[in-house]
Amino acid sequence: MGRWSNYFLDRDFQGFWTKLLHKDPSVCVVMGIGFDPRSLTVVDTISAIPWSGTLSCFTICLRPPTSELSENYVKLEKLTEKNIEALRANPRVTVSSYDELSLRDEEGHLIGGRSATLKIADNLAKIAAHKHVIVDISGLPRTVFYPLIKFLCKKSDDGIIENLHIAVTEDSDLDRRIKSGEFGNPDYLFSFRPDVPDGLKLIWLPAISSGESSRLEKIHNQIERDCAEICPILPFPARDLRRADEIIMRLRSILFERMLVSENNLLLCDEESPFDIYRKILDVDDYYRETLSRLDGLSEIRTVVSPMASKMLSLGMLLASIERNLAVSYTEAGSYEIEGDFSDFEGNLSPVEIWLTGEAYS
Repeated sequence: MGRWSNYFLDRDFQGFWTKLLHKDPSVCVVMGIGFDPRSLTVVDTISAIPWSGTLSCFTICLRPPTSELSENYVKLEKLTEKNIEALRANPRVTVSSYDELSLRDEEGHLIGGRSATLKIADNLAKIAAHKHVIVDISGLPRTVFYPLIKFLCKKSDDGIIENLHIAVTEDSDLDRRIKSGEFGNPDYLFSFRPDVPDGLKLIWLPAISSGESSRLEKIHNQIERDCAEICPILPFPARDLRRADEIIMRLRSILFERMLVSENNLLLCDEESPFDIYRKILDVDDYYRETLSRLDGLSEIRTVVSPMASKMLSLGMLLASIERNLAVSYTEAGSYEIEGDFSDFEGNLSPVEIWLTGEAYS
């Protein structure tokens, strides 16, 4: 059985925290804030709950990834400033730390995860003074929240953090309006880099979506030499029940001709539950370690994951990676383009609560 075989997930985020805050009003949110309107959903939801305390926030500000003063850059910068001003104007929120973060260094290397983890480590005593710590990944990129959650999960296991929660706000319509591009060279994420002895063979599990052909091929080029098997992960069931078919149609050339993926290797995972993909990754890891390790010439098997799908699926991949110490290969976007300015967005943004460690598992 895996660590999170029995898990705590609640889709009534406001109802859950309304009950908990009346019992334990000590809570801190570690969050990212940028141009995405979902950056503030968790804070706004908790702030609307009548309770006696104030909400402490440790905030990582994510500026647009390019300094090019284009029309799109100005649009993203204005949206970021709008979200920052809204957070500062919230009377229920105390911003204990406010740090701007660069995702890449001058040479293009991914440094956001290391920088964010060091900033949180410097403030760990203040964060751990709260009974409940929420990491809101709604406005955080995977290169940041992967190492950040792994670090805080370890501190929870060490007894430093009492209760660790994850909050995520998803909306497929919003995702379709945000186009990413200019991907740099892929690399293993901070704290998820594998030890690669001679003879090591990789089992690659990329969670994919329809617009990810460029990123998919870049990561494949990185690990192709040592890759023994590829098992792409598709969202099914999903809100759009045809989404998996759409992804296969758009990526069929790279999947079946370039990468020679067998149709039997396609994994279908519930788009709205991180624990479905978590369990299946553990099963695949067990299967290939047991099966391929018996073959002559293979000294060791290592599973590598690449989170190129929704935040929910990416979170499930993270939990499997934490439990099995899996490698994570990824590349962050160097630019974003958005349709409109989100002022016409009428979706009902509702966060999901995942209680990761603490009293729920006593």
